Amino acid sequence: MNGKKVRPKLIASTATIKNADVQVRSLFLRTVNIFPPPGLDVRDNFFSVQREPTEKDFGRRYLGICAPGRRLKAALIRVYVAYLCSAQSLYEKYGKQIDPWMTLVGVLQFHAGAWWDAATGR
Repeated sequence: MNGKKVRPKLIASTATIKNADVQVRSLFLRTVNIFPPPGLDVRDNFFSVQREPTEKDFGRRYLGICAPGRRLKAALIRVYVAYLCSAQSLYEKYGKQIDPWMTLVGVLQFHAGAWWDAATGR
């Protein structure tokens, strides 16, 4: 552009929050601009505002499950069935107003270094 080389802009999404600048520099020889930048208040960021639940706006509940020594599928099936059966019971008792609790979203998250190797015991 006007006799100057212009490299393409790379836009990426990542769950990496620690040392993202070092990681990107090592991989792509580029600098990082984090968007949106961290705000002054953790409860108010670019994507959402945390509010206290009220009678009118119930909010959401996030649940983390840790079942060491169990097979992942077996643990998920048991948790999902328990949750959905409870939601169905509430639906039968209270009707349509319980509809928002009739949806289950499951997210599997693995962390590097969280693996245990049975052969080495590490």
